[in-house]
Amino acid sequence: MTTNNATNNFTGGAIATLAVQTFTGSGTYTPTSGMKYCIVEGVGGGGGAGGIVGGTAGQAAISGMGASAGYFRKLFTAAQIGANAAVTIGAGGAGGASGNNAGGTGGTTTFDPAGSGATLSSTGGSGGSGMAESASAQLAGGGSPGGASNGDLNISGNYGNYGITAAAGASLYQQGGGNSFLSVSNYSIYILSSGGGTGGGTGGYGAGSNGRYSCQAGGSTGVGQPGADGVVIVTEFI
Repeated sequence: MTTNNATNNFTGGAIATLAVQTFTGSGTYTPTSGMKYCIVEGVGGGGGAGGIVGGTAGQAAISGMGASAGYFRKLFTAAQIGANAAVTIGAGGAGGASGNNAGGTGGTTTFDPAGSGATLSSTGGSGGSGMAESASAQLAGGGSPGGASNGDLNISGNYGNYGITAAAGASLYQQGGGNSFLSVSNYSIYILSSGGGTGGGTGGYGAGSNGRYSCQAGGSTGVGQPGADGVVIVTEFI
């Protein structure tokens, strides 16, 4: 958890200072002394990409991409928070095991105040499908997005992209997991005649992961990439 403080330019208003507490791991939010209101935002974990079977000349495979988690945002009073709030950060979903295996679903992020406020929740995105190599055209489905509840604003995540291969062992595919409200996934589109790899790293908080690919003999059987972990951000008005 990190804390940032910034004094604003209010001169005689009820609020004199802003502070931000950011949780990248589970813990307890304790309000800064004098906190009157706070805005809480959060996302769960992104979905992992599927694994693949690859490495044969004349064949190709690419896994489906992970989806992103939902997003919540809510304004709380000090009374609604109470003495503290329990924060649970959802981990990114695991990449699919080596072979034709789907990626894992991201974990759920929650913010549970000790006072009268409702518990905020963001479910993680699901993982993308795996794929076995083939000389025929194939499609691997992307993951489905997570949702959110009990915020003043609740936004669903985004679907992971499909993995698409062309006939005759060529690899034509979309490479990008689902973007979360707080971060984008790394995204690119490739047309390859040979090669293999993971297609770049996973994006930031709550984003789904990119797929793994193998085209011709340039790639190999391998595991998918994991999704990104979630986060909770508390902006305090003091």
